[in-house]
Amino acid sequence: MEFDVIHMKQEIEKLKRECFDKTAEILALTDQNTQLQGKLNEVQTLKFKSQSIDRNSLNETSEIIFQQESPIQGTQFMLGSARKQTVVASSLMIKTTEYGVNLARMTKFFEGSFPYMESPNTLIPISDWEFVIVCPNPDFYDKGRNQISLVDATKYFKKSFRPEFSRKLNNLRMNQQIELKAFENVFGTLLQYQTSDDKHVKHGGRFIKDGNVIKDTGKPAKDFLTLMRNVLLVKLGLHLGLHTKQVISSNGQFIYILVSPEESDLQNEAEAINYNLQMELGEVDIQSLEPCDGNLRPFRVLKIEENKIKEKLDQIKAEFPEIMDLFKMTESEENNYDSFNVVPVAWDRYFVFLIEFQKGLREMKAANLNTNQRNICLQKILRISMDKANEGIHKDFKLKNLWEHMGFVKPLSPYFDYVRDQRFKNIWKKYETQNKQKKEIFRSIDRLKLLQSLISRQADLHYLAQKEIIHSFFPLKNDFELHGVRQFTSYLEDPDYEDNAKKMLENFYEPSPKGLLNNWGSRLIFGDLPITKIRNYFGEKIGLYFAFINYFSKVLSIPSFSGVVVFVLQRIYQPEDRIIIIANVLYCIYVSVWAAVFIEFWKRKENCLAIKWGQTDYEEDEVPRPQFSGTTRRSPVDDEMDDVYYNPNKRYKFFMFSILITSVFIGLVISAVLGIIILRWQLTDELIFSGFDLAGPVCSSINAVQIQIFNVIFNRVATKLNNLENHRTQSDYESSLIIKSYVFQFVNSFFSLFYIGFFKSMAEGCIVSENGHKIRSKGVSCMDELYTQFITIFTISFMKNGLELGLPYLQAKKMGNDFKKTSVENFDGKTQTSKSDIELLRDQIDKQIQLPAYITRDVDGTLGDYLELSILFGYITLFAVAFPLSGVLTFLAVVIEIYVDRYKLLYMVRRPIPMGAKNINNWKTIFMFNSIAAIVTNAAIICFTMPTFSNWESASDNKFLIYACFCIFMLFLRAAVAFGIPDIPLKYHLISKRHGKIVQRFIKGWEVIKTKGGNSKVYVNPNIYCVQKVESDVDF
Repeated sequence: MEFDVIHMKQEIEKLKRECFDKTAEILALTDQNTQLQGKLNEVQTLKFKSQSIDRNSLNETSEIIFQQESPIQGTQFMLGSARKQTVVASSLMIKTTEYGVNLARMTKFFEGSFPYMESPNTLIPISDWEFVIVCPNPDFYDKGRNQISLVDATKYFKKSFRPEFSRKLNNLRMNQQIELKAFENVFGTLLQYQTSDDKHVKHGGRFIKDGNVIKDTGKPAKDFLTLMRNVLLVKLGLHLGLHTKQVISSNGQFIYILVSPEESDLQNEAEAINYNLQMELGEVDIQSLEPCDGNLRPFRVLKIEENKIKEKLDQIKAEFPEIMDLFKMTESEENNYDSFNVVPVAWDRYFVFLIEFQKGLREMKAANLNTNQRNICLQKILRISMDKANEGIHKDFKLKNLWEHMGFVKPLSPYFDYVRDQRFKNIWKKYETQNKQKKEIFRSIDRLKLLQSLISRQADLHYLAQKEIIHSFFPLKNDFELHGVRQFTSYLEDPDYEDNAKKMLENFYEPSPKGLLNNWGSRLIFGDLPITKIRNYFGEKIGLYFAFINYFSKVLSIPSFSGVVVFVLQRIYQPEDRIIIIANVLYCIYVSVWAAVFIEFWKRKENCLAIKWGQTDYEEDEVPRPQFSGTTRRSPVDDEMDDVYYNPNKRYKFFMFSILITSVFIGLVISAVLGIIILRWQLTDELIFSGFDLAGPVCSSINAVQIQIFNVIFNRVATKLNNLENHRTQSDYESSLIIKSYVFQFVNSFFSLFYIGFFKSMAEGCIVSENGHKIRSKGVSCMDELYTQFITIFTISFMKNGLELGLPYLQAKKMGNDFKKTSVENFDGKTQTSKSDIELLRDQIDKQIQLPAYITRDVDGTLGDYLELSILFGYITLFAVAFPLSGVLTFLAVVIEIYVDRYKLLYMVRRPIPMGAKNINNWKTIFMFNSIAAIVTNAAIICFTMPTFSNWESASDNKFLIYACFCIFMLFLRAAVAFGIPDIPLKYHLISKRHGKIVQRFIKGWEVIKTKGGNSKVYVNPNIYCVQKVESDVDF
């Protein structure tokens, strides 16, 4: 009997029809199955759960328990042709039945009919809710569309959610079919909109207002927004295993979905995306913490002359042999080496160190710690022993470990891709969290990054927010990291935290009496910013921004001072005087060299921060952007069958379109500037009061305002153009956006300055004083007008900083007023102290949702800040000789920008989603371009704009040759400076290699070893094969 494919297809369709006809029976069986499994759920660990709270009783807690059913696993048989059809038909019956059961189950979930179970032992501490998804309450939210068709709803569903993951392609496709069919089934039950086939987007009637209280009726989904929120809950809880809790805002306008991941889920995600975590120094590099001589050799392997030191060291080795074996690095270290750069007083300090070290080891032994706690305590003992040995000693005679000898203030432990393996569970560094006495390997920013990556596997929150299905999503502000104090009273105690270990460990993980706010003052003082704390709260990208602007403000001090000197000389002497010519040339050389040194030393600093923060391989860890779309295909890299692919040829078309639109806007800028020039011509003779020409300041002000207006308009246009290009990774997206934005702003900001500096004198002439009157004359210097233009631009720039704070404030004020207008309750008359933790958390979210988001243009908000800094850098470099005072004004602008950004990030916007970064991306290239262009522009100003050669006829006739030679000389000088400064300091280069060796020894070595079988035998043949056999008396 042959296998009939057509007949089997007919059987499949028949079975499907039978399955759909018996939906009611399947639903009944499903309910019975749920009841039978209820008892099992009471004793099993519940991984996939979600919590839901009735607004009327915030203190009552009930959980949504998702029943995870394992798919039926088929068995493979070797079938003859006679039996094949029967077995396949049976298998199809099983699969079809499974399809029907899962479809009915998923339909109930999408309706909002979740099985509830009281489970007080699985409560999540309030401090663990760290991320919120804000959904509009469809019964009290009137914005947006009112109706939606099945076609649009299905499109939104497909683009918003991904099917439940399965490694088997058939199961993945079946999951996709089940979820789509369940969505369509529930959509068909929604309230009909008027007489059309469309359904209601809002006002399904689940929530009702009873006086000043909102009540949840518990009705199934009857509107589109409720349906999509139920699907989101299923994705978060059932498919991702995340804890969720729903809380209604105090005004009833929003439903907050609080999200908290399990530690195990974060570990799985970290391993899946090769997330970098820092290792515990006490576990992997304890040898680097003991005292060393000038050659970095430990004191214990040096030749010791004093007997008391030898005896004490031998005593410690005999008493604690296992501990001392941890410090053993090589076999050769048993030799006695000659000491280097060790003064006699250092040996006395080393003896004190040994005494304190022995005392600490005895206390540790008495505490009976486990291996992990012992190694952590050993790190603490070494630190305390060194501190006591160095008390009252001059810094030149203090004991130093390897890090201090190399110039590091603190030791740097290595980073590596997280590996979830029991052998490595103790090597990852643990951090203090909001939970009292609970240390975790993931910091707050790590948890938020991994949570974002996890959610993006099943839901596209960006798309949901774009279509107004959800209102917003953002991390909650962490009071522990901001203030160093824990606000909420519910804690999870660490079960592994033993009483006997508490004595030794209570001070090692030092509590944070000073959080970020306490270390980041608001006074305008010249000092270091707490860059590490900023990075630990906001992420590496924002941390790098503040590191850059802090570095920028410091290096600006020298050109600011020298610029003031040159400016004073320019005001005192005539432009053709020799002293001014020399001062201008020297200042031009100085600024050009300073700009080159500025870039090269920033490269060093950002590379050091990348090593310190474990971001050296960040690009390799990037995942596709949630907004990236295309067709699915087999990946040519890792054979992933559903890799998203986008044809580059399509992107090139949008590249050309972007170039065209940008060129059009540049043309508009040039036209606007030319219009202002014509206006100035007309006003020159009409706006002269008391001999002062007001046409210049008025038109300069108009130009400065025009610059800001065009910047705002093009920023939005550039975002639209960039979205059309459909970039795969965040770095590609930002790089393209940076190039568009800077090219436009460069022309927009500097075109008028180039015109005044190089063309105005020849085209229309400049205003000069003659016999007490202002006249226009061609061929004269326009430096006074250039001064006026610069001062006006900087004045508008300072005013813009005020707007940078004012706009978020006004937005927050408006949102706050709207929030209060829609309030339906009077907070039940409760005071702040009488409210429960969940009510306090709700009130915090109410305040944060009234703030504008810092996430703009699909990237972090530092893009606009970098643009502003790059333009300021252009002012101080491109026209340094023309306006030397720009250094001081730029310094003031940068200092003000630091504190404006500080206040904005901490108080005026929601907490940004942390993002990783290893450098400032294309901004480094832009600043480098400015430093090279500065050579060309400043040399041109000296040779052509200023009357430098007016008293030197031979030079005046060859000014183009002088200009070319000067530019070539400066370019070679700049190249020499860049070549002579290495990108990475030697000490960081060595530490990077040391980290690589540590990783090789502790992790990569195990990866090779574990591939060998434990009982496998290896045979070695001692014979040596030769082409020509040589007779020998020796038999092998």
